[in-house]
Order: sequence, then C-alpha cells, then structure tokens
Amino acid sequence: MSGETPLGAANNSNIVDLLSTLNPAATAATAASTTTLTPSTGTMRNDDLNVDSSDFRPANRLLSQRQALNNSKQLESLREQQQQLQSMEIDDQQAFEVSFTKHSNAFHTLFEFYQDQILCDVEIVCDKQIFLCHKVVLAATIPYFRSMFTLGMLEADKRRIEIQDINQNSLKTIIEFAYTAKAMITIENVQHLLFASTVLQTEDLAEACSSFLRQHLSLTNCTEIRQYAELLNRKSLIDLADEFIRDHFLDIIQIDDFYKISYKHLKELIASPDLGILDEKDVYDAVIKWVKHDPRERAIYLADLLQEVKLPLINTEYLLTVISQEELIRTNLTCRDLLDDAKVHIFKRANLLTTSKSPMGPKIIPRKTAAGVLLCVGGRGATGDPFKSVECYDLRHDRWFYISEMTTRRRHVGVCAVNGRVYAIGGHDGNVHLNSAEVFDPQTNRWEPLAPMNTWRRGIAVGCLGGPLYAVGGLDDSTCFDTVERYDIEHNTWSAVASMSTPRGGVAVAALKGYLYACGGNDGSSSLNSCERYCPSYDKWTPIAPMNKRRAGASVTVLNNRLYILGGFDDNSPLDSVECFDPDTNIWTMIPSMTSCRGGVGSATLGGRIYSVGGHDGTTYLKTVEAFDAEYQQWTSVASINICRAGAGVSQCDISISQLKKNIRIMIPSFGLSSTAPSNMTATTLGQKDLEIVQPPDDAISCMKFSPASVPQTYLIASSWANDIRCWEIQSNGQSVAKAIQKHDAPILSCCWSDDGSKVFTAGCDKTAKMWDLQANTFVQIAAHDAPIRTIHYIQRSSYTCVMTGGWDRTVKFWDTRQPTPLKQLALNERVYAADVLGPMAVITTADRAIQVYSLDQGPTEYKKIESLLKYQHRCVSIFTDKSRNPNGFAVGSIEGRVAIMYVNTTNPNVDNFTFKCHRSTPQVPANTQDIFAVNDIAFHPVHGTLSTVGSDGRYSFWDKDDRTKLKTSDAINDQSISCCAFESRGQLFAYASSYDWHKGHEGNNQTKKNAIYFRQCFEEMKPKPKK
Repeated sequence: MSGETPLGAANNSNIVDLLSTLNPAATAATAASTTTLTPSTGTMRNDDLNVDSSDFRPANRLLSQRQALNNSKQLESLREQQQQLQSMEIDDQQAFEVSFTKHSNAFHTLFEFYQDQILCDVEIVCDKQIFLCHKVVLAATIPYFRSMFTLGMLEADKRRIEIQDINQNSLKTIIEFAYTAKAMITIENVQHLLFASTVLQTEDLAEACSSFLRQHLSLTNCTEIRQYAELLNRKSLIDLADEFIRDHFLDIIQIDDFYKISYKHLKELIASPDLGILDEKDVYDAVIKWVKHDPRERAIYLADLLQEVKLPLINTEYLLTVISQEELIRTNLTCRDLLDDAKVHIFKRANLLTTSKSPMGPKIIPRKTAAGVLLCVGGRGATGDPFKSVECYDLRHDRWFYISEMTTRRRHVGVCAVNGRVYAIGGHDGNVHLNSAEVFDPQTNRWEPLAPMNTWRRGIAVGCLGGPLYAVGGLDDSTCFDTVERYDIEHNTWSAVASMSTPRGGVAVAALKGYLYACGGNDGSSSLNSCERYCPSYDKWTPIAPMNKRRAGASVTVLNNRLYILGGFDDNSPLDSVECFDPDTNIWTMIPSMTSCRGGVGSATLGGRIYSVGGHDGTTYLKTVEAFDAEYQQWTSVASINICRAGAGVSQCDISISQLKKNIRIMIPSFGLSSTAPSNMTATTLGQKDLEIVQPPDDAISCMKFSPASVPQTYLIASSWANDIRCWEIQSNGQSVAKAIQKHDAPILSCCWSDDGSKVFTAGCDKTAKMWDLQANTFVQIAAHDAPIRTIHYIQRSSYTCVMTGGWDRTVKFWDTRQPTPLKQLALNERVYAADVLGPMAVITTADRAIQVYSLDQGPTEYKKIESLLKYQHRCVSIFTDKSRNPNGFAVGSIEGRVAIMYVNTTNPNVDNFTFKCHRSTPQVPANTQDIFAVNDIAFHPVHGTLSTVGSDGRYSFWDKDDRTKLKTSDAINDQSISCCAFESRGQLFAYASSYDWHKGHEGNNQTKKNAIYFRQCFEEMKPKPKK
C-alpha cells in the first residue's frame, strides 16, 4: 500500500503522495509494496461492510504453536508461557498482520493437478470421454455438482458419474472454466455451450454466452436465437432478442424467418409500445401476411392479433378501401366489430359523427417510434441572451439531444410543425425584435429562411389550420398586438386576416376542430383570462368562456379533443395551475397542477401525454420537464432538457426519430486506423460480458467519461499519460470504433464533456486546460495554472456557464472559455487531488484530506467544510443524489482500501455517514493478514444510485450504499490495476480502464502488460437487491 500517514503521524519514507503516484519519475525512489503491515483491531466497527468477523481477531500465536507441537514436554512449556502472558496487558495496536499472495494461486495449482491427473477423486464421463476431476473444485464452482455432492444424491459417493445429453467439448470447457474462470466462446461452440452451462447452472458462463449471441444477432438468426432462448428459459437473452426484433421489425417481416414466429410471440411483439414501426398500417400488414402464410392453422388467431393493432391510427382511405375489403376480416364477426369501432372513432374525430361512446384509450395512442418527437426551440436562460439551439425529445429512450441550430437567436418565439417541418417565427434576438422566419427540414438537417412577417414582434404564438400558418398577437417594446398574419406555405407569402378583439402579448394558441383558439396573454396593462377563437371560413374571431385564472406566457395544447392550458404568469407570479377546456360545453375546468410553477413554459402533446417543458418558477429558469397522463390525472417527471429555458417554442413534429438521428450524427474525424472488433470473446468469472475498446492509449489511462444524454450516439473519451485524449463510438452491436485523437505537451490527468456533447475539455501536466470542438476538430487552450492541473469539470447553471479547474498550485479556477483570465479563483491550503461537479454542487478534496463543498447556483461560493472520516490520503470523490435526483452527498475513496459515504446536510451524521472496506485481499489464516490496495475511482449509477469502485487490486466492485451491501466483485483483470471507470448516461454500460497506476513505483511497471479499456452491460446487475 502506498499513501500518506494518518494526520498527525510522522512522515514515512516509504509513503508517497498523489503527485508521486501519478508521476513515474517521482516514484522511482519512493515505491511501496502492496503487501503491508497493518495494525489489527479486536472489535467490529460500524464502517466495515461485508467482511467476515475473523478479519478483526488478533492473530493467536499460541494456538498455532500448540497445533504444531506433539510432545508433552513442549506442551507443558507452552502452558507455562500462557500463564505468564495471561497476567500481562497486551495492546492490540502492537499486533500486526502480514499478508502473502501465494495462496491466491491455489486454483492455478489445482488446474495443474487436473491436467496431470493428481489427487483426482471423481470421473465425469460424457460420450465415452472421461474427465478426471476434483469433487471439491466442481462443487465449489458449479451449482449442479454442488447439489449432487452435498445433498445426499445417489451419485455423491460414486467414483464415476455419467453426464448425458451434453456435448463433450462443452463439458470440457465448463470443467476447465471451473478451475480457471476462463472460457473461449466462438460462433461454433456458443449454442452447445449455452445449453450445457444452463443445464449445469453455471450462470456466469451462460450469461456470457447470451451476451455473445447478443453481439451476433442479425436479421437472419434473431428469431431462431429467440426461440432457443425461450426453450432454455434464458430471460435475459429473450429480452435482448425481442429488443432486436422490435428494432428491426420492418426488415424482419420481409424475410421468410418472420413466418417461423409463433402466435404467442407475435402477439407480444405487436402489443409493445416500443415496436419499431413508422405507420400502424405496417403492423396490420404484418398480421395479415403472417396469417395468410398458413390460413388453415392461423385464421383462428386473427381476431386476437387484430386487437393489438391500433386501427384508428391507420390512414382512413386504407382502412375503408383495403382493410374493410379483406376477406379474412369480412368473414370474422370479432374483426368486423373492431373495424366498426375504429370507423366510429375516425368519423367522430372528423366531426362527421357525434356519440357519447367513451374514448378508445390505448388504441388511439401511437407507438413511441411512430409518435414523432418534441422540439424545444430557442428561448433564453438567466443571462437574458437568446438561444439558437434546438433540442429534440426521444420518447422511446426518454432523452433529449441537440439538432441543428437556427440561423438566428430567438426568445419568445412562435413555433409550429407542419408536414414534418418545423417553423420558427418572430421573437427577439437580444438586440431587436424580429419579423424573420425560418424552417427546419429534417431531410437536409438545415434551417432555411422564409419570407418575413409584416410586423416585428416577440411573445408571438403560431398555429396551423388546414395548411396555412397563423402568427397571432405578440408585442414589442411599446405595444401589445391584436393583429394576425397568415402564412401560405406553398407560395411563401404573408397576408393579414381579421384581428382579435383584444391585444394579446404572450398569448397561447392551438387549433381544435377547425378553429384557432387564442387564450390569455397581456393587453399592455394586465394579464388576461379572456379567450377567443377564429373561424377561417368567416374570417372572424368570437369570444369563448374565460379561463379561471389570468395567464400570460402560458402554453396550450390539445389532447382528446380538449384544450389544456398550462402555467404562465398572472399579474404577480408564475403559476403551476392547469385548466382543461371542453369545446362542446364551453367550460374550463381546473385539473391537477404541475409539480412546479412555470411562467414562459412550452408544451405539446406526444404519445397520448402532455409535456410541460422548462419555464421560470419565479426564482430560477428551469430545465425540468413533466408529463401529464389524462387517464390517471397525474404529472410525472421525465428527462430534463439540457439547458434551462423559458420563452422557448415547443411543438410536436411527425419526424422519424431514427431518420433524424441518422441525419444529425456527430461527425468526428477518424483515427485512420483499423478498428474492427475481435470475433471471439474471452469469458471470465465476472467478465464474460466485457468487450474491449479498440486502439487504447499507449500509456496509463487517467480518466474516462461517456458522452452526455444530449448526444444521440454513445461516445467514450479517455485521457492518458501518453499525452493524448481519444474518442470512440460504442455502437449498438457492441463494437467500438476509434474516432479521433488530440495531444497535449505532457500527460493528461482529467477530461470531461460539455452538457450538449459538442466539446471535450482536458487538463494536464503541461499546466494547461484545453477545449476540443469535436465537429470543427479544433483544440485550443482555455486555462492555465502554475502547476499541473489535476481536475477539470464543466459547469452549466441557469445564470452562467464555465469550466472549473483544480491544480497542484493549490488553486481552483473558474473559466469563461471566451476569456483569457478566470472568472473567479479560490486559494486552497493544499494541492487538489480529486473533485466532482453535479448540478449545483461541487466537491473538492486536497492533499491534506480537507473536503470543501461549493454551491454553484449563484456563482461558485463556499458552502461547507467537512472533516473526512478517512485517515489516509484521498484518491477520488464522486457526488450522489437523492431520490429526486438532487445532489445530497458524496463518496470519497482513499489509498487504504476504504470508502466514506458522507451526506452534506444530514441531521444525524453519526448514523448516516459511514465508511466501508474494499479492494483488499481475502484474509489469510492463521496469520489473519490482508493486502490493502488504493481505491482509484468511484462512479454512481445514473439510474439506480448504486456505485462502483475500482482499485489497484485490478478489480471492480458494485455497492448499494443505501442497503450498505456489496452487489458483486470482479476477478482481477489482467493482473494489473484498474485506474478509472465510468457509467454511460442511461446507465446501460460500465467502462473501466486496466492500466498501471504506479502504486509500486517504476519497479512495478511491467511494460509487457497492455493498457486496455473494457465495457459491459450493467443495468441489471447494478439494481439494488430486493429487500428480504
């Protein structure tokens, strides 16, 4: 173990600080061994988790001596010694543990015994091939044999045991896996190996086979793999195959394998809201195609399958001319009833029929891939500067990402989507009011200018009635407008139509049943509750019932033939209230309020729910988003937009999310090297799911970060002591593609992303921090210190954006990337060793184990100093959140194989705060000693809130801090340290870097060992264990 002495203790020449451990030259003279002498303790402490109590008993030298002696004379002498010792007071702190690592090679020795047939006590026979094995090894590693040998089964006492129905090569692989924790999985053996490992209950190996098959799923094998997984009851593989089939449903229905899908499986697929289709017609066509392949056997299933088709969402002409004429439909009474229900809904929607029949519920809610997207356009944050940026919401994956920016900054802009194109009209650019307009075409991924309006205005609302757009109301610095302009899309011209009866700035507009509704706004003196509607046939506005609340800067949308108006400002403050208008009764009704007050809010309807986006709560600009379920009358939080916005335009747009993502892929220059992934995968006890990144750095890896949720693809960056920062794309099939690289003049110690994923920031030993613009592929210096910079973090709050750097010059600096001098500089007592930033909180820990918490909302300010629970040098720190995703504490790791969980504002720190041991070897008996290793990095899962630790022992461990339990620990990876780790933004992937961390100095640096980055699926294994 290397590290500093406890506070107040004398310096030790064998202990090195963080600078030394990171710098090979500095460690040459001060390297320390991982085999250590550490004081024993005689009692269990409340900070020791998942460690056997034998770890805390002093070594009993007398007992071990007695076991080694056989003659009575020696025993008598021993009794005399014991009597003398019993009269002495022994200080536990003077007893020491000593650890040896040779016992860790026991399985290696047993495997040699297996290969040489030494001390074997059981014969396993399979297809006339005999495997001589050790019962204890098989029982310890394979549950099937554990039950056989320990539960009194007939075979327990037999020398020869015959295994039937299992491929002999697969059995050989599993037996060797029992000894070595390694297995080679290939295309040729995976099917037999999955079957055998399932039968013998070697779950680790079975999961590895499932993961391997997932990487090799294709259109031609996915249905067969799924059927095989169902046969073996491999739920994880079933889920993976189903996900692949749903994603590629439109391709699969075109090939013959589609006909092999069972009725039950097909029904499950088409019942899923995640089915990857663009038009519900495709689902109907698939059902009819499947039934007609064998109508004699499958016609009986047609009605049940048709129940899962959302017939009301199919094009009316196709419904009436094709589906209605289908012979299989016409001859089935249940199918005809389903078709009639769909017709009634369509006629009612077109105002051709009035009926009191209840809505069709899920039948009229489109699938997630066919629902389109939400777009949040422009707006502004606390600085007042309008935005060009546009964010897009992916309903299926609950994430926002950026698309192309507008050509002009716009706040209080009018936005409307028509025929798959998005229109942004008017607003304010920060200097002047605008009359300009532009349109986004997803096919070209570009915004194009349109003819300007006749009036310059902000606070405008835009709606669509049967083709033309209508720009309604708004204001400038002196006037609120009652005027309305009509835009002809085909001819790109504007014309005036009838004005409203009342001037309305900050008005809310929506179209419903052939009318355009204008609700609330401000007339220049007060907020309004009055509303009116426009009839294009008569070119006339008429009043409707007033709302219950006065509202300006509200937003209105349509769901189930009703208007819903959200938030806004009354004359005094922002509102959280929501009202619903029924045009048939001309009545506004109050419904459940949002969870936050939201003035200047944007809203739209997507997938049968209403989304409320951003706004201002009276104190701060918001980035939160919530969705309203009309059936359950309930608001729930969904993924937040990436930056705080109010006065943005929000609209639903019928754009295919897959096509949109395809057109906006981040273009990053390639390494220009081969980047193919290996076809075979090596499985270890806890590493079967682990895939290796291609083209890793050439020296120790210092930091890794996945791209933020705002980026539609998954990218990973890693900095290293080879002076470079590298970027890879992690594809959905598990392959990694090397994308780009940049260089510092010295080792890079830290890296991070901007929130929008367009830039990467790095900090290094050349005393500089740099910004890498990925699309422009520029790499420029943005910061400097007087010593190496240890940490770098991107900060985005409602009132400012900056980069925080922490250096070994004992300063923390905050930088506007456009300025050469820092916005703020904080002096510290010691060098920065670790830091983290999450939302409004920053935590910094220094060489003297001091911990400083900063509040970031109103600019970086010192919030609290916290005394560490750890006695040795800190190596890493990571912030965690509460159930509402608000940061409320942090974990800090030390070189002494221990982690402290510390809450910032706890009322009972002695109970809530605790430490636990990790990254230590198994205690050796009888000496009861351990190897202790540094905790190199900590990361919290973004969904479950559980955490990972990685250490110098070359292992990663997963923990549940709330339940204070360990979830799992890996085997040692590559017999070298794990230097850092990271979770992907959605929590699906865990990445870790296997590279030397210099904890043994230059003598421990084996240059033949490669640096490697691995990643694995982790979502399920990071889930907290159910409470018993």
